[in-house]
Amino acid sequence: MEASFLSAKNCSAQTCTVTDTEAARALTTPKTLTMFSPFLVSECCASDAANVLGLEIGAISYWIKRFLKMGLLTVTRLERRAGRSIKHYHASSERFFIPFQAIPVDSLEMMQERLLEQTRAAMTRSQMAVIFEHHPDAGVWVFGQEKRLRMEYVEGASFEPLYSLELTRPAILEQWEVLKLNFEDAKNLQIELSSLLERYKELSGAHQYIVNLRLAPFKRKT
Repeated sequence: MEASFLSAKNCSAQTCTVTDTEAARALTTPKTLTMFSPFLVSECCASDAANVLGLEIGAISYWIKRFLKMGLLTVTRLERRAGRSIKHYHASSERFFIPFQAIPVDSLEMMQERLLEQTRAAMTRSQMAVIFEHHPDAGVWVFGQEKRLRMEYVEGASFEPLYSLELTRPAILEQWEVLKLNFEDAKNLQIELSSLLERYKELSGAHQYIVNLRLAPFKRKT
């Protein structure tokens, strides 16, 4: 494989390890990855990709040139026709592995935020649907506590927290904590949470619930 930006020695027909910063950024930046996506899922020409993305052909042609230069794209065939032949393209590998060390920090953070944003949006949408359906009188309780501003979803008449463990409340949990743990305790918590989730994944109930468990050492911004 001829590629000025890829780690050619680590490439095969199925997987290619990307070590160049520019190529890594292209595969992890949402906008650029969107432009690349039509060629990753199937072979297509510039006009096909432009139609999929809703762009002018001139715009996608710009990205095709960039992807070819980075070695992420290859010409698969020429479609002969009267006048100028049409080039068809496909990603140069079926899969790309991008080590975190090759990804610029801003691109890595942007990619992570995009994934979290999708999860948060799905969670919020699901929570609001349950609240509006079963608790039409619910609202937001705004108050001060321990010199901090607090907000809490409550039942309108009783001010009972919607996220309480009472059996009359919806099965919704929204809780953030900063825990002071030794590494061994944190590891045990990770194992226990994972095991608990695996146990409940074996059930087959009547309703679907979205769950997002996260645990990481807390690092303050500097």
